[in-house]
Amino acid sequence: MVHGNWAHNSLIQLTLLGRCQLQQIVNVHHYEVSAAVEATLLTDTLANTQAGALADDWIANLKTTWLGCHTSDYFLDSVNAQVLERPGTYNHKLTAQERPLSTGNQGTLASAADDMTTAAVARWRTPIAGKSHRGRSYIGPLADSEVNAGLLTVDITTPLQAYLTAFLNRYTGTGAVYTSGSMTIYSKPYNTGEYQYVKRVGGVLTVVTPPDYAGNSTFITAAAIDPRARVQRRREIGVGS
Repeated sequence: MVHGNWAHNSLIQLTLLGRCQLQQIVNVHHYEVSAAVEATLLTDTLANTQAGALADDWIANLKTTWLGCHTSDYFLDSVNAQVLERPGTYNHKLTAQERPLSTGNQGTLASAADDMTTAAVARWRTPIAGKSHRGRSYIGPLADSEVNAGLLTVDITTPLQAYLTAFLNRYTGTGAVYTSGSMTIYSKPYNTGEYQYVKRVGGVLTVVTPPDYAGNSTFITAAAIDPRARVQRRREIGVGS
């Protein structure tokens, strides 16, 4: 069986491709376009243009505060935007729109990163409870001065809060400055058998295979900084991003 068609407006993924000490650092945000804009996206070409406009808007308005959360050896190499879903379609992913950066793309915190895996975590919140309605971003790597006894210091929480505030004010209902769309939690569709998990049923570990799922999009309304330093193992040197 196959899951149903996408039931929301077009869904755009914004990918921030950075690097630090020869390791790729990837961060991802998702947006759902507004109803007014969706009415104008009559072709995939127009949807692709809208994705590129989102990348350009982020670069113009959020890049500076983003770099303010990163060490001096971090570089933001590219901002890419890709349409992942189109309303009433099945698995309709479009070509990514790339915005390479070669100047003004260096982290502006004074110190270099201490290691590749330690990161601050921004928790994205929606009005609805449940795993598929919340998200997180691992922002790093961090300098030694940004962690003390396992807790984040003001050296990172201050600039990170500035980024979160600017983000919420521009891309959510909190501020709605960017009227073309809002940041969202994207819950990916899947067909029966493509996704499984293990839980205990009557004390026995059991593999659960959920039924077809058409995916979901839940608008973000708030964000919070986890006070503890976290680890993103996939950023270990030689592991991946």
